[in-house]
Amino acid sequence: MRQSIWFGIGLLGVACLAPKLELDPPPSGSAGSGGGLGGSAGIAPGGSAGTSAAAGAGMGGAAGSAGSAGSSGSAGSSGSAGSSGSAGAGAGGTSGGGAAGTAGSSGNAGSAGNAGAAGNTACTPNPCLHSGTCTSPSGTAVCACSGGWAGTTCKAPVFTQLTPTASATYCRALAVSGNGSVAAGYCAPSIVGDHTAVKWSAAGAATSLPNQGGAASATGINQNGNAIVGSATVDASLGGVVAALWPAVINPTAYGGLTIGDPSSADGVSADGITIVGTSDNRAVYWKTTDPSAQPIAIDPGTYTFNEAYGVSSDGNVIVGQSSMGPTIVAFRWAAGMWKALSPVSSGAQSSAHGVSDDGQVTVGNSGDQAVRWQGTTAPTLLGIQGTANAASSTGSIIVGVIGNTSSGSSSALIWDATNGARSLSDILTALGATLAGINLAEATDVSDDGSVIVGWGTTASGEAGWLVNLAGTGVSGL
Repeated sequence: MRQSIWFGIGLLGVACLAPKLELDPPPSGSAGSGGGLGGSAGIAPGGSAGTSAAAGAGMGGAAGSAGSAGSSGSAGSSGSAGSSGSAGAGAGGTSGGGAAGTAGSSGNAGSAGNAGAAGNTACTPNPCLHSGTCTSPSGTAVCACSGGWAGTTCKAPVFTQLTPTASATYCRALAVSGNGSVAAGYCAPSIVGDHTAVKWSAAGAATSLPNQGGAASATGINQNGNAIVGSATVDASLGGVVAALWPAVINPTAYGGLTIGDPSSADGVSADGITIVGTSDNRAVYWKTTDPSAQPIAIDPGTYTFNEAYGVSSDGNVIVGQSSMGPTIVAFRWAAGMWKALSPVSSGAQSSAHGVSDDGQVTVGNSGDQAVRWQGTTAPTLLGIQGTANAASSTGSIIVGVIGNTSSGSSSALIWDATNGARSLSDILTALGATLAGINLAEATDVSDDGSVIVGWGTTASGEAGWLVNLAGTGVSGL
């Protein structure tokens, strides 16, 4: 996010005395030059020359002032022309021979003022709530939030404790939609009580997902939040608790096992809600919601004792998880119909893949006791902390998880990016002025596509609580 001033000065004409004898008048004096100068008097033998008129006020009008919000200034008015001189009187009352001076020309008009700069309409009035600061570098309002607030207009709190369901004291948020608008997980009345599958709005309001009795848990959610997967008691003929899909707040659709009567569970779902991944009969499997038979397809080689698929790419073509046999636990990546074990940090180290980026290129998990990421099928890259990486943003640039081990009681939620490395999410929130309401953020479980919305769970004085963090508009480095 000058004015120029023109001016003129009138000069007086000068004449010499002449004899009394009357002669023809000489030519008149020259006209004054531009800018309002009066003409010089003609020189005559007879009486005194007529005095030239005072110069016209040749000063141009002052430049117009800059217009408000883009309007141009008014042009200055022109100067008045100088008046002509009177003839001089000769001796004995006879008029002198000097001719009257020519009137000066009018002054030039002042130039128009430059147009004023356009007003900042994108930030007027200020759309940023809670004392947020507005800028519009490209004509669109951009809010910089402060004081524990976030979002495009600083309307959402940075930290939200998710409301528990009735009588519940233990809740965990395990998944968030790609657009960050819906979270999912479970609540229970006690640490050993039956779980109820729950979905939460970004504002923290809880809705119990229907179930036909028994335990249920929501563990995955698609891009826009309209398809939630997990496990539930849906159809007793299928073996009790089975993989389930809640397309809305209605009874879920059951996805049975490889063998009728065997249990199954779902852990993740693709962005479009078509590919569901999980486990059945100790095999890593996927289901297609477009398949009327709803039969699972095993993807592991069948040589391991236990296998489970945890994460799936946006298009459903890359699936990650873990396979184990005795003490051997390997992380795997399945792509283009091929299962492949991912390299550990060292020979024989146990590894597990917990999540994958939307584009399928970045797999995250742990190897040994280290949080790691794999780019494609290359060797793992350490994230710099002991712990586990649980999920990645759409391109893998933001990774969330846990620092330490949740079983130790002293873990903390992790956020990682290439610029800043591994950081404690609690430390970032404290620096932003967020109030954590007595919750120790034990683990971050999932992250939105753009990396700005993170969900997880923490410990409280009375149990556990789910939470949602919104870092949009906060200016946190790395986002």
